[in-house]
Formats: sequence, C-alpha cells, structure tokens
Amino acid sequence: MALRIAVVGANGAVGEELLEVLYESGIKEEELELIVKSKSEVDYLDYGEDSIETIEFENYSKERIRETIFVLACKKEVSKKYIPVILENKGIVIDCSSYSIFHENILNIFQPEINLDSLKTLIENNFKNKGILISLPTSLTSSLLSVLYPLYNSYGLSRAVISTYQGVCCYGKKGMDDLWKQTRALYNQQEIEGEIFKEQIAFNCEPKVGEIEKESFLTEEELRVKKEVPLLLNDETFKISITSVVVPVFSTNSLSVNVSLKKSFKIEEIKKLLLNSPGLILMDGEVLPSSLTARRSSAIYVGRVREDDSYLNSINMWIVSDALYKGAAINIYQIIQKIKESVI
Repeated sequence: MALRIAVVGANGAVGEELLEVLYESGIKEEELELIVKSKSEVDYLDYGEDSIETIEFENYSKERIRETIFVLACKKEVSKKYIPVILENKGIVIDCSSYSIFHENILNIFQPEINLDSLKTLIENNFKNKGILISLPTSLTSSLLSVLYPLYNSYGLSRAVISTYQGVCCYGKKGMDDLWKQTRALYNQQEIEGEIFKEQIAFNCEPKVGEIEKESFLTEEELRVKKEVPLLLNDETFKISITSVVVPVFSTNSLSVNVSLKKSFKIEEIKKLLLNSPGLILMDGEVLPSSLTARRSSAIYVGRVREDDSYLNSINMWIVSDALYKGAAINIYQIIQKIKESVI
C-alpha cells in the first residue's frame, strides 16, 4: 500500500529541512501533502525545482487520513489539536513536538540508531486497526544517545551530567531570523530587535531553552531529555543532570557530557568502541569537532574523549550534530521509510 506523506508545518524550520531531504531521497511530488496554518500566509512551497500547493489541515479528507503518514513539524499546541483527529481516523502520526512525550499515555518513541526494528512490529500489529502515534525524540536526545548507546550496551551507565550549547533553530525560523537580523544590525550600528529573542542573542548566550518551570527549576527541553533517554534505553535507573544553553549559531547542537560507567574501562577501548559505532565520527587528533563540522551532516561527531579522574569510572566527551538535518529531518525520513517497508 502506497502511503502519502503529509508535513504539518511544512513552511517551518524542520519542515523546510525535511522537504529538502525528501526531495534528495527521490520522494515524488504526488506522494506529498504540505499542510500550513493558513494558505493566506503561504500558497505554494518550493520542492526541488518545482512548487507544491499547500493545504490547510481542516480541508484534508478524513477518508485519506488512514492512508497518510503525518509528520507534525509544528508547535505542541498544534499537535494537541491534530493528533486526536488523526488517530480517530486510523492515521499514522510522527510528532516532532513535545506534546506526545508529556501528554500521551501510550507512548512509542523511536530513534533509528537504537530501536527502529521494533517499529516494524508496531506497524504490522496496528496498521488499519487503529491510529499509531510515534514520538520523535528531541535532537539533543538523538545525538546524546547515538554516543551513549554503544557505551550502555558494553559497560552499562549510571549517570550523566550534560551541558548543551544549542543553535537558535531550537526556536524555529523566527529564532534563526532574529540571530541573522541582530548580527547584521550590530555590524551596521543599528538598534537591536527580536521577535523571539527580546534580549540580544547575537554574540551572546542565554542559559535556558524555553521557560524555566517553577517546581523543577528546569526547562521543558531539559525535562524532555530526562524523560526520553531512560525510555529509549528502557532503563529508569539511568539518571541525568542537564543544563541547556542557547548560543549564537544557527542549526547545530554541541554537548559537553560527563558519563559514569558501571564497569571499569581503558580509555583506548572506549575510543575504539566509538570509532566502530555506526553513524559516529571520532575526531581524536588535533582537529576537533565544531559547530561548522556538523553542518548538514548525517553523522554525529565526538571529540575530546578522556577519562575523568574526579569520579569513579567516568568519561568526559564533546558531541556535535546538526539539529535540523540529522536531529530532525534524517531521523524522520528513516522512520518514514521503515513505516513504508512495514505496510508493503
């Protein structure tokens, strides 16, 4: 059965990156539906050398929902509105927002490097019988677990202390526009303005991603990582301490990670394990991974891997990835392909 792909929020940062990946992967125009909030805002969107007319979700035929994979590349408020309708009509949802991870009782979370094979079973057991909701982990979780998963399987993990340095794409296209406009304004000695960043983000850092919750003193982004990682590892004993920071780069995430293993190790064995792990590139020489290194790369880059002599069986490392390209678009495409394979 040929499933269509409907991208909700196709004109957003994740949506636009996903369309590029779909085009480069050979997905044809007739396989796509591009859903936007309002056609009055955007009537057509570029797809390769051509363009595709957009539609509003309210005009999407309910009879076609069960034949469609919906990618919700949108805010959590939009996901909250559309998910019940899609599931009621037996469609398939890939939710990129934080809504499903915090608000759905039956949660299916998938990351290609970890548990994509189990997605096939989920689809085969439920397709045509009921709607299927899939939660996409945040790009932070994706890059972090791509590195931690081989360590977890070989040594076991007990805890991780993480500091993130995230590109402004975590606030979507408007955040990226703010950085560009503020940088240009500073060079031209003009007044600084911002739609997302009221305080200057150009040449500055902001020690939070989103609002800080009163009870936990954590942001939603930090809480999301703390929930997603144990779920994907299927290990609630694994503890995480995390602080997220926005830095003035566009689309890459960098993570400083201190992780404690349950077994003793030799650091050269750790480096060899990472070197031979799929999707990882270990940069262990004089040249280290930076934000530019990972731009539009499907790999996760690891560097500065070294033993931490202040805590038993612990390692420090530096991880870099492209949040939009690898953390979102590539992961979404791989999930879509697995779904399509499972319904043939």
